[in-house]
Formats: sequence, C-alpha cells, structure tokens
Amino acid sequence: MASIRANRSVRITDVALMPNALRFAVATTNRDLCFFDLSNGKLCNRIVGLPDVATAVDYCCDERDHDFGALVFGDLGG
Repeated sequence: MASIRANRSVRITDVALMPNALRFAVATTNRDLCFFDLSNGKLCNRIVGLPDVATAVDYCCDERDHDFGALVFGDLGG
C-alpha cells in the first residue's frame, strides 16, 4: 500500500472512472496519479513525480473495442 508523507497535506484534485479496465485513477497534489482496483479499492499502480500537479483527469474508451482506452490529464504547467 502506498504511504503518504504525514508532514504534507495531500489533496485529491480529480478522479476518473476507467470502467473497462475495472480501475479508477486519482490525481493528487503530490504530483501523483494513483490507480485503484474497483472491486476492492486497493492500490494497483502509481505514477509519481509528474512535472506539475494534475488538476483534471478524464478517461475515454471505444465502445466497440473495450481493450482500448485513453487516460488524459491537464496540469498546472499547461
């Protein structure tokens, strides 16, 4: 499980549901993107050290091809 530094206030900036991947993505002020399993809420993957804080996260998938999806995010760096 991921540990969050206790000396910093970490906030969630956005969340995106990824239904065909059975995951959801969470962007934080730690400049992280965390991916959690929908069935049990456990952390699956984590991208750390983004250049800027992600402020908006969106996910889209092709309704005809459920093996394809795209997660996009916007950050404070533009």
